[in-house]
Amino acid sequence: MKKDKRYWNFRVVTKLYIYDKETYPDREPERLFSVCEVYYTDGKPDSYIESKRILGDMESVKGLKWTTKKIKKAFNKPILDIDNWPNKWKN
Repeated sequence: MKKDKRYWNFRVVTKLYIYDKETYPDREPERLFSVCEVYYTDGKPDSYIESKRILGDMESVKGLKWTTKKIKKAFNKPILDIDNWPNKWKN
């Protein structure tokens, strides 16, 4: 039996945010961008964590530096489109 290759990394993701029309009747939908953890199986994105505080609650400055270094790598990869998961966003 073949074992799935699973891993994660940071990725820039985007989604279209649609405001509540009762509260904000004049606001148009807005494209938002975030950095989040994306999880992979056999090289394909299969899930993500959108709400995690990526740069919060580190156990050490060393851990904070490591995380910052990994986040920088996310900007060298295609942006993933949450509204069309897991496709790449096309501007």
